[in-house]
Amino acid sequence: MASAFVPMAVEFLEDEPPPGTIVGHRLGQVRILQVKAGPQMVTRTRQLIAREDAGSLILTLQQRGTSLKEQDGRETSIRPGEFSITDASRVFRKRVDEDFTFTSFHFPRAELDVHERDLRALTATTFGPGEGSAALVATYLAGMAREAPALDEAVGRRAAATALDLLALLIDDRCGRERPKGLHGAASLERVKDHIRRNLGDPDLSPETIARAHHISLRHLHRLFEDEETTVSRLILRSRLDASAQDLSRPGPSVAAVAQHWGFGSPAHFSRAFRAAYGVSPSQWRAQHTAGRAGPRAGRRQTGSASNSVAGNVNCVRFRSRTTPPRRGCVPRMTPDHLAVQLADPIQRRVFSAVALGATTSAEVLAVSGLAAPDAAPAIGRLVRAGLLVQGRGTVALNEDALAAAADAAARRVADEAAKEQPDPRLRGRIRGGVLVDLPEEDQEARRAVLGHLAGATFAPGEVYDERTVTDRLRPWCEGGPVDAVALRRALVDDGLLARGSGRYRLNP
Repeated sequence: MASAFVPMAVEFLEDEPPPGTIVGHRLGQVRILQVKAGPQMVTRTRQLIAREDAGSLILTLQQRGTSLKEQDGRETSIRPGEFSITDASRVFRKRVDEDFTFTSFHFPRAELDVHERDLRALTATTFGPGEGSAALVATYLAGMAREAPALDEAVGRRAAATALDLLALLIDDRCGRERPKGLHGAASLERVKDHIRRNLGDPDLSPETIARAHHISLRHLHRLFEDEETTVSRLILRSRLDASAQDLSRPGPSVAAVAQHWGFGSPAHFSRAFRAAYGVSPSQWRAQHTAGRAGPRAGRRQTGSASNSVAGNVNCVRFRSRTTPPRRGCVPRMTPDHLAVQLADPIQRRVFSAVALGATTSAEVLAVSGLAAPDAAPAIGRLVRAGLLVQGRGTVALNEDALAAAADAAARRVADEAAKEQPDPRLRGRIRGGVLVDLPEEDQEARRAVLGHLAGATFAPGEVYDERTVTDRLRPWCEGGPVDAVALRRALVDDGLLARGSGRYRLNP
């Protein structure tokens, strides 16, 4: 059981413990585990936390047996129908003296928008099924666990986001805090994304119209995307281009009609955006992806004069593979954006993953991906035409050269962006987009430079701060990064950048 959860020391309380079962599902960012086992005691020690800090919260719905849980100096009993919250980043102990059944929900701590102090106040606390917000959470999570096997990826992601918001609501409610009016949290972000997907064809779709539709401020809308790798406007554009590329991969309406259908204000704007994303014009993309559906067989291009073929007029790369005979063809030069667009499609992503895991034939792709042939076969064809895969006689393989080119391009872009954002080479790659992504341990000079930069950018000389203010000011540096705000505050004190006394903090001169 320890390996299925987080590293824990397990002590069985019977000489011959009965076999246990664990059934797991994942919905979005939430992992669900249904557990049946015999009497035992599990302990999460400091040593095990140091080895692997999962950064997760575990909410456990007790269904059979009574468990005794200890954390943060409290001890409580959890009976059938009740639930409790455990923070896996801190020491805890749990003991059950009888056969038991429970369902646990593993939430990423970084995605839960609550105060650390509030969370600490509610670990090892019993929540009953008839207690207002606790009853709401228990009912929703029980239903989510029951329906998890039947939910598709998109619905599961939204269900998990709602669960995160409900958990935050429960913690705020118990601690006497009010949530701001309007949308907030992960569920809100999923609703906004769903609104974008359903309204891509509306030329007026914009951050302003989205904010009005959800009765929130424009500032709050942008704040929902702070932890994403994109902005609202970029997500709209990327989604429109993705949908347009899918349409242009088939014979059908004109390029101008496709552009209008997906909300582009003018064909010229569409053409510029499309070329920037894929390296070719919309017309060239269509010519490449529909060449095999009319006239000569796909891939049978003339080789005498490049100017007489599509390949001679398009910025393209030839298929090459070290593992399978190539099929002739021309695809857009592989870029990170092109790769991301192709793998945004869930079916294409599953096919690509199956090949990456070793599938070399269509039958193996079906077996590994779990897809049906009517879904998998067209996806294989699209990935071949897009340049991610190559086909031989009855075989399929990754287009390693094209993928390597995309990886090299991404690495160069990251390096260029890092150099622009952070001229100091000691900080480069460690602070990205205003987030601390790496705090050096061995390189003391770099560590001192990073901490000094953070301290100088966050606190004013001569000012005195209480502990909560220090933590709140450091939190933006830690959003989505490997170091939380509390650990960063301690590092600043331990390394002498902040002075602490009587619960007050100030910059060291």
